Amino acid sequence: NTSLTTAQKDAYKVQITNAATDAKNDINQATNVADVTTAEDAGTANIAAVSDAAKLQAAKNDGIAKLDEAKDATIAQIKQSGLSADRQTALINAVNEAHDTAVDQVTADTTIAQANQDTTDGVNTINGIAGTVTEESEALQAAQETAQNAINAAAEAAKNDINNN
Repeated sequence: NTSLTTAQKDAYKVQITNAATDAKNDINQATNVADVTTAEDAGTANIAAVSDAAKLQAAKNDGIAKLDEAKDATIAQIKQSGLSADRQTALINAVNEAHDTAVDQVTADTTIAQANQDTTDGVNTINGIAGTVTEESEALQAAQETAQNAINAAAEAAKNDINNN
Protein backbone atom coordinates (compact mmCIF):
# COMPACT_ATOMS: atom_id res chain seq x y z
CA ASN A 1 0.00 0.00 0.00
CA THR A 2 1.62 3.21 -1.17
CA SER A 3 -0.34 5.29 1.35
CA LEU A 4 1.49 3.77 4.31
CA THR A 5 4.87 4.99 5.45
CA THR A 6 7.74 2.52 5.55
CA ALA A 7 7.58 2.52 9.35
CA GLN A 8 3.85 1.78 9.27
CA LYS A 9 4.34 -1.03 6.76
CA ASP A 10 7.10 -2.55 8.87
CA ALA A 11 4.98 -2.36 12.03
CA TYR A 12 1.99 -4.03 10.37
CA LYS A 13 4.21 -6.75 8.88
CA VAL A 14 5.58 -7.51 12.35
CA GLN A 15 2.05 -7.70 13.73
CA ILE A 16 1.02 -10.09 10.95
CA THR A 17 4.10 -12.24 11.49
CA ASN A 18 3.38 -12.37 15.23
CA ALA A 19 -0.28 -13.25 14.63
CA ALA A 20 0.75 -16.02 12.23
CA THR A 21 3.38 -17.35 14.64
CA ASP A 22 0.88 -17.36 17.51
CA ALA A 23 -1.67 -19.18 15.35
CA LYS A 24 0.89 -21.78 14.25
CA ASN A 25 1.92 -22.34 17.87
CA ASP A 26 -1.72 -22.77 18.89
CA ILE A 27 -2.26 -25.18 16.00
CA ASN A 28 0.82 -27.21 16.98
CA GLN A 29 -0.34 -27.37 20.60
CA ALA A 30 -3.85 -28.46 19.69
CA THR A 31 -4.80 -31.90 20.93
CA ASN A 32 -7.81 -32.46 18.71
CA VAL A 33 -9.23 -31.42 15.36
CA ALA A 34 -11.68 -28.96 16.91
CA ASP A 35 -8.84 -27.12 18.65
CA VAL A 36 -6.89 -26.99 15.36
CA THR A 37 -9.89 -25.44 13.62
CA THR A 38 -10.41 -22.96 16.47
CA ALA A 39 -6.74 -21.94 16.39
CA GLU A 40 -6.82 -21.57 12.60
CA ASP A 41 -9.97 -19.45 12.73
CA ALA A 42 -8.54 -17.25 15.51
CA GLY A 43 -5.25 -16.83 13.65
CA THR A 44 -7.00 -15.93 10.41
CA ALA A 45 -9.19 -13.42 12.25
CA ASN A 46 -6.16 -11.83 13.96
CA ILE A 47 -4.32 -11.50 10.64
CA ALA A 48 -7.43 -9.98 9.03
CA ALA A 49 -7.72 -7.51 11.92
CA VAL A 50 -4.16 -6.30 11.30
CA SER A 51 -4.86 -6.03 7.58
CA ASP A 52 -8.02 -4.01 8.30
CA ALA A 53 -6.07 -1.73 10.63
CA ALA A 54 -3.51 -1.14 7.88
CA LYS A 55 -6.26 -0.28 5.40
CA LEU A 56 -7.80 2.16 7.90
CA GLN A 57 -4.41 3.79 8.48
CA ALA A 58 -3.91 4.10 4.72
CA ALA A 59 -7.30 5.82 4.41
CA LYS A 60 -6.33 8.19 7.22
CA ASN A 61 -2.98 8.94 5.55
CA ASP A 62 -4.75 9.61 2.24
CA GLY A 63 -7.26 11.87 3.96
CA ILE A 64 -4.63 13.87 5.78
CA ALA A 65 -2.69 14.29 2.53
CA LYS A 66 -5.83 15.67 0.83
CA LEU A 67 -6.42 18.04 3.75
CA ASP A 68 -2.80 19.21 3.60
CA GLU A 69 -3.12 19.81 -0.13
CA ALA A 70 -6.33 21.84 0.27
CA LYS A 71 -4.75 23.84 3.10
CA ASP A 72 -1.59 24.63 1.14
CA ALA A 73 -3.51 25.64 -1.99
CA THR A 74 -5.88 27.89 -0.05
CA ILE A 75 -3.09 29.58 1.90
CA ALA A 76 -1.23 30.24 -1.36
CA GLN A 77 -4.43 31.73 -2.79
CA ILE A 78 -4.84 33.92 0.29
CA LYS A 79 -1.28 35.21 0.02
CA GLN A 80 -1.88 36.19 -3.62
CA SER A 81 -5.32 37.70 -3.03
CA GLY A 82 -4.29 41.32 -2.57
CA LEU A 83 -6.33 41.50 0.63
CA SER A 84 -4.99 43.39 3.64
CA ALA A 85 -2.41 41.70 5.83
CA ASP A 86 -4.88 41.54 8.72
CA ARG A 87 -7.54 39.90 6.54
CA GLN A 88 -5.00 37.45 5.14
CA THR A 89 -3.92 36.51 8.67
CA ALA A 90 -7.54 35.98 9.73
CA LEU A 91 -8.24 33.80 6.69
CA ILE A 92 -5.03 31.79 7.14
CA ASN A 93 -5.95 31.23 10.80
CA ALA A 94 -9.39 30.00 9.71
CA VAL A 95 -7.80 27.61 7.20
CA ASN A 96 -5.36 26.27 9.81
CA GLU A 97 -8.18 25.78 12.31
CA ALA A 98 -10.39 23.97 9.78
CA HIS A 99 -7.42 21.81 8.72
CA ASP A 100 -6.41 20.92 12.28
CA THR A 101 -9.99 20.07 13.27
CA ALA A 102 -10.41 17.82 10.23
CA VAL A 103 -7.05 16.11 10.81
CA ASP A 104 -8.01 15.44 14.43
CA GLN A 105 -11.31 13.94 13.30
CA VAL A 106 -9.70 11.76 10.63
CA THR A 107 -7.03 10.60 13.09
CA ALA A 108 -9.70 9.58 15.60
CA ASP A 109 -11.88 7.75 13.08
CA THR A 110 -12.37 4.03 13.52
CA THR A 111 -13.70 3.16 10.06
CA ILE A 112 -12.62 3.89 6.53
CA ALA A 113 -16.06 5.36 5.76
CA GLN A 114 -15.70 7.81 8.67
CA ALA A 115 -12.19 8.79 7.57
CA ASN A 116 -13.37 9.39 4.02
CA GLN A 117 -16.38 11.44 5.16
CA ASP A 118 -14.35 13.55 7.59
CA THR A 119 -11.79 14.14 4.84
CA THR A 120 -14.51 15.29 2.44
CA ASP A 121 -16.08 17.52 5.09
CA GLY A 122 -12.71 19.08 5.96
CA VAL A 123 -11.77 19.71 2.34
CA ASN A 124 -15.21 21.26 1.74
CA THR A 125 -14.75 23.57 4.74
CA ILE A 126 -11.31 24.65 3.51
CA ASN A 127 -12.65 25.12 -0.02
CA GLY A 128 -15.42 27.28 1.45
CA ILE A 129 -12.77 29.59 2.85
CA ALA A 130 -11.08 29.59 -0.58
CA GLY A 131 -14.42 30.67 -2.07
CA THR A 132 -14.61 33.53 0.41
CA VAL A 133 -11.09 34.60 -0.57
CA THR A 134 -12.07 34.57 -4.25
CA GLU A 135 -15.20 36.65 -3.60
CA GLU A 136 -13.38 39.19 -1.44
CA SER A 137 -10.44 39.41 -3.85
CA GLU A 138 -12.75 39.93 -6.84
CA ALA A 139 -14.75 42.55 -4.94
CA LEU A 140 -11.52 44.33 -4.00
CA GLN A 141 -10.27 44.27 -7.60
CA ALA A 142 -13.61 45.58 -8.88
CA ALA A 143 -13.62 48.37 -6.31
CA GLN A 144 -10.02 49.26 -7.19
CA GLU A 145 -10.84 49.35 -10.90
CA THR A 146 -13.92 51.50 -10.33
CA ALA A 147 -11.95 53.89 -8.12
CA GLN A 148 -9.09 54.09 -10.64
CA ASN A 149 -11.56 54.84 -13.43
CA ALA A 150 -13.15 57.57 -11.29
CA ILE A 151 -9.72 59.09 -10.57
CA ASN A 152 -8.81 58.94 -14.27
CA ALA A 153 -12.09 60.62 -15.21
CA ALA A 154 -11.62 63.31 -12.56
CA ALA A 155 -8.05 63.93 -13.70
CA GLU A 156 -9.16 64.18 -17.38
CA ALA A 157 -11.98 66.55 -16.43
CA ALA A 158 -9.57 68.72 -14.45
CA LYS A 159 -7.08 68.79 -17.36
CA ASN A 160 -9.87 69.74 -19.75
CA ASP A 161 -10.98 72.53 -17.41
CA ILE A 162 -7.40 73.85 -17.31
CA ASN A 163 -7.01 73.59 -21.09
CA ASN A 164 -10.34 75.34 -21.69
CA ASN A 165 -9.72 78.12 -19.18
